[in-house]
Amino acid sequence: MPGLEHGFKRAVTGIVAGFAVSAIFKEIATLYGYHPFLLIFFTLSIVAIIDLLSKMTYWSLYYLIGWLLGLILLGFLLSWWEFAIYFFIGLFILFKKLGMFQQL
Repeated sequence: MPGLEHGFKRAVTGIVAGFAVSAIFKEIATLYGYHPFLLIFFTLSIVAIIDLLSKMTYWSLYYLIGWLLGLILLGFLLSWWEFAIYFFIGLFILFKKLGMFQQL
């Protein structure tokens, strides 16, 4: 099962790729003045966030810890709300895996 280094690698590659695609897409939409594309892009971004968060419960403990470490390292590339969603839901799942929330 993938461990800490795999989770870290997934977080780093996901954040860097997302940042690059977002910057390029914003530039193209601004350059051509077509702002509805930005709305579509951000909607798809939210769908991707929900998809990733739904898979977190199946990750191993060390994979999740590695992913959280990568998120903390490169979280400055995300918007504040994306970082907060990823971080707090990731922490919640981590605590749940550690048995801190037995009733949930």
